[in-house]
Amino acid sequence: MAQSKGSKQVPGGGPAPGARTITVILGGGVDARRGLDIPKQLAPIAGRTSLERTVDILSASSTT
Repeated sequence: MAQSKGSKQVPGGGPAPGARTITVILGGGVDARRGLDIPKQLAPIAGRTSLERTVDILSASSTT
């Protein structure tokens, strides 16, 4: 795997202490089958959107 200039790594391939992890959540499209005119990731399912659920899961799994 190629590394960009300035990326931090320690011997063994893991990230260096203090290195940041960045997550990009991709989402798009309209839920036409259900007749919604909003993006599906913003449609409420059981009171919460899939975007909210995804952010919560990623936040809980982050190591600080």
